[in-house]
Amino acid sequence: MIKPLVVAALLAAAPALADGFTPPTAPKSRSMQLATPAGGPLIFRGAVAISPPERWFGGLSGLAMEGPGVAIAISDTGDWFRIALQIENGRLVGVESIIAARMLDAEGSPLPGGARDAEGLARDPESGRLWVSYEGRHRILAFDQPGGPTRARIQHPEWAHFSKNRGIEALARDVDGQLWAIGEGDSGAVFTIWIDGREGWKTKTIPRRGSYRPTGADFGPDGWLYVTERAFSVFRGFRFRLRRFRWGDGAAPLEEETLLDFGAETDIDNIESVALWREADRTYLFIASDDNFLPIQRNILALFEVVG
Repeated sequence: MIKPLVVAALLAAAPALADGFTPPTAPKSRSMQLATPAGGPLIFRGAVAISPPERWFGGLSGLAMEGPGVAIAISDTGDWFRIALQIENGRLVGVESIIAARMLDAEGSPLPGGARDAEGLARDPESGRLWVSYEGRHRILAFDQPGGPTRARIQHPEWAHFSKNRGIEALARDVDGQLWAIGEGDSGAVFTIWIDGREGWKTKTIPRRGSYRPTGADFGPDGWLYVTERAFSVFRGFRFRLRRFRWGDGAAPLEEETLLDFGAETDIDNIESVALWREADRTYLFIASDDNFLPIQRNILALFEVVG
């Protein structure tokens, strides 16, 4: 990840409201088109590339839905973003507003440098509690709300052996309230999922296919775990894949399906997160890209409907 020091300085200087959030800003956006396989389980419902409303906006690395059309995102610089989507007739046409807040430690101070590289995000839809995974100092922190102080820390002994930039990249919460943490650092045939359940830790796996690594995850209303994956090379650029999985009692998934597979020629950029929600008997899937605060990359938001 690329996190210029100037970004942290700009965020520290950003004006804040009483609840810790910056004033809302309406960003400019440009519509994009993405082709999905005909007759497949996903229908494209619009995409936009948004211009940063302020220089401190970017680095989106995790998503969760706060409500229909309202997303909570986290940034590589340890910040919250509340993004109000503009959805018309079931299509994403723009972004109405974005507001931001710093991630705070248990004492209410901003997380220190080197400890705020947020990557994965999961949310309890009933209580609103959020869990965030971090690279560098590999751990998961819990927050009662965006902009509030952290309330709990989750760690696993195996995470101490992660390299600095190969940690828990994706988080998801299942219907039983268990937290699924997916690592991206495995070099073997599978990626490990650590599940923090009521009876202690257990693990499952997802098969590794090619050079792709997991970047984001969320459970859909259908019970499938949806996982975004990224591959990158200097010569081919960013490639993006979306897979979904079901498990039985064993560690390996019983079912696996590839829903999207976009090469660099689609200009999809660095997709790092996914969130799903149900509205008016329809299931929507939302993805976002991480621009790494680089002018040659973009903040892309894309919406799909799950129909199969």
